[in-house]
Amino acid sequence: MADTILDVRISDSSHGVIGINILLAGSNGVSVVLAGGDNAACEEFSALLPQGPHPVAGSRRAPAAGRRRVRRRV
Repeated sequence: MADTILDVRISDSSHGVIGINILLAGSNGVSVVLAGGDNAACEEFSALLPQGPHPVAGSRRAPAAGRRRVRRRV
């Protein structure tokens, strides 16, 4: 487990991938205009940019339903 990142903290706050990317973009003067992901990613996005663009959560289908769609090539 020595090569595993367990937590990323910036200014005493823990951040996931979305938060790291938003903060990195902002520190370089880049506006964030689009975000997508699961519900957790969207919640993290909204917490960091409450006045910003609204994130879009991916499909809420159950994993089994997704597997069936892939098998049918839908």
